[in-house]
This record gives sequence, C-alpha cells and structure tokens, in this order.
Amino acid sequence: MELRSLEQGDDAQWHGNHVSYVPGLNHLSDLFLLWHESQQRSGDAMQQLQTYMNKARSALDHLPPELSWKGVVSGQGSSDFGTSVQTANLYITQLHIRYNLLEQMMELSQKSVGVPRISTSEIYNERKLIVDDILELLRSMPHDILQANGYSLVSKIRDIGAALLEEPFCAEPTSPGASGSLKLLLELLEELEGRM
Repeated sequence: MELRSLEQGDDAQWHGNHVSYVPGLNHLSDLFLLWHESQQRSGDAMQQLQTYMNKARSALDHLPPELSWKGVVSGQGSSDFGTSVQTANLYITQLHIRYNLLEQMMELSQKSVGVPRISTSEIYNERKLIVDDILELLRSMPHDILQANGYSLVSKIRDIGAALLEEPFCAEPTSPGASGSLKLLLELLEELEGRM
C-alpha cells in the first residue's frame, strides 16, 4: 500500500497548509504560564495578585486578527473554524484566570488585618465585568465553536457563573439583571452541554 503525501493530491488539502494554529497555542501557553507565575507566592501577596490581574487583563491585547474577539469572532475573513475555536478558548481561559485571581484577592482581603488595598466593592465590580464579558461571549459565539472546546470550557464557564449566586449579585436591588443573567447563563450551559 502506497502512502501519498498531502502535496500529491488536489483533494488531500489540509487547512493547516494555509492557517497556522501555532500563534493560538503560543498565546494559550502564555496564559497558563501567567497563571502558574501568579501562584508562586513571594513578598506582598495582595500586590502580587493585583500585578497578575493587570497582566491577565492585557494578556490578549495583541492577538493576531484571526484570533481577536471584539463582541464577535472578528477574524476579518482570515479565521476558520479552528482559529475560532482557539479564540473562544483563549478568551474564556483569560476570564477564568481573572475570576480566580479575584477569588484569591477576596479571600486575602477577608483574612488580612487592617485595611486591604482593594475593597470588596472593587472586587465585585471587576467580577461583574467578567460575568458580563462571559455572557456576551456566549451570546455571540456559535455554539458549535464553544462545543468543540469540550467540558473543560464548560467547567470554566460554570466557575465564573457561580459569581451570580453570591452577594451582591443576588441581593442588590439596583441590579435586577443578575437573575436574568443567571437564567441566560444556565440556558446557554444547558444548550451547550446538550450538544456534547
């Protein structure tokens, strides 16, 4: 049996011949490295968490166009299914890292003696931004793209969505949208899990 190389047949083309997935993998590796470094405690823990929160916020600022997301998958014609899957993974991973850093900040501020450098309201405001971003991403991303990332993505979304069950989301009278956001998130998760 003779094996043909991809170059030999017109019908044996692989999309990787035209689109490289290496930049997406590199940026995802950078996110995981950022998370790993943020967990290596030395010196002032709160300052370190704030430093890494700032790094996490800007970690995806310089993505190539095919991996960028600005409310929609915005590859400007250069994205394919694979890069769109990478885009979803990158942004949800970034939001998950930010969310976990916030949880650590909250825990540290509750344990610390004296006035913490970050207030509970600042943490809740940042958490709300993360929840809003995850909901916007879930609304705008086609479900087949989200589904391709599998259960690891679902668990990250669940972690972030758990914020909607906590104060001040549940008890804040000025934010009736919290229950609507929770309902939307649960519906999106149910639909996403139903397709897996």
